[in-house]
Amino acid sequence: MVRLSSPQVISKGKSSEAIKVLVEQIVPVDGESRINQKIMDFFVVEVAQYQALLEGFERRFTSSMLQDGKLRSEFMQASDAIISRGEQAVAGLEKDVARRVKTLFREAIKPWMEGNPFIERCLGKPRGYAGDYVMMDMGYDNQPILTEGLAGVFDRYFLDHYECVRQRKDKLRDAIRGRILGSIQGSSPMRMLSLGSGPCREWVDLERWYRSEGAQAPKIQKTTLTCLDKDPVVLAYGKQRLADSRLLESVEYVEADLFRFTRGELWRNREQFYDLVYGLGIANYFYDAMLENVIASAFTLVRPGGELMITHKDSETFNFPVADWLCDWVFLKRSAEEFSRLFTSALGEVRGQFAYRLEPVPNGEIFFGIVKRL
Repeated sequence: MVRLSSPQVISKGKSSEAIKVLVEQIVPVDGESRINQKIMDFFVVEVAQYQALLEGFERRFTSSMLQDGKLRSEFMQASDAIISRGEQAVAGLEKDVARRVKTLFREAIKPWMEGNPFIERCLGKPRGYAGDYVMMDMGYDNQPILTEGLAGVFDRYFLDHYECVRQRKDKLRDAIRGRILGSIQGSSPMRMLSLGSGPCREWVDLERWYRSEGAQAPKIQKTTLTCLDKDPVVLAYGKQRLADSRLLESVEYVEADLFRFTRGELWRNREQFYDLVYGLGIANYFYDAMLENVIASAFTLVRPGGELMITHKDSETFNFPVADWLCDWVFLKRSAEEFSRLFTSALGEVRGQFAYRLEPVPNGEIFFGIVKRL
């Protein structure tokens, strides 16, 4: 067994011996009682230095820390750097070993992150997965729940990396607004379907906008919305939030798994039924064959002139490691080119003509795959 050497790991509330024991538990999947020297060096040198920085940050931050842009930037750079070095350390390792390294990293910095509601919910996975509807709303609100201690700084750090997700929601919100404003008054309500509807935040924001207009509110075409999600708790949450909507003629809540949702009896009479079908934040969880099936199935429901929108994080620009190392929030990675190739492949057997395009959010970290039935 390779032993720890100087410098020893600094740990707030945890002895270096305890850290050593945890590090030595990381062994290859084959069961050999040895550990990669690169991992040892990462913890005894890199993580030790980062822990020392956290100790220093804790002393320097005041109650107004979130307004101290220079100090926040310094903290973000240090945190980005340690996660980047962690990625280098686990490169080429078995997935199970890499996962244990990341778990130990979180254990090593837990004293400074502890109490952060966003990260703790992510790690606890109360709905069985990271990125549930409560976490999504936390990110959309963009307001740190904690305003003191480094747990609050970690809150701000993660929210800053969440900007692309807010931009994704805003882009969808604006796309929907353009449709309901551009419709012909007096025609039938527009029909929309949300795949993996979650907190329905795009509609909550649209409702706030519409109500804020007051007497000056523009004429809009009301919409019938179908919310599809596999989690009944999520659907109940959405139902509560949209109960008093002035924009929606009606809302239908369907509990179903996306992998097989169009096979049910409900959908047999809904071929080419919807003006807009969209899915935010679902594609990065599906392997290629699964995602192609979802895309092809969803597009059968789009009427002529209607569109299907599916979003995806860009593997070349989105910072996947931050979510992975801090929150155990893992995504499948694809570039814009890879996603477009998969998207158009899924539509290869579709009858009729269609037009596909790719549109990024402003910071370029997420893109929309959009296909219109002609």
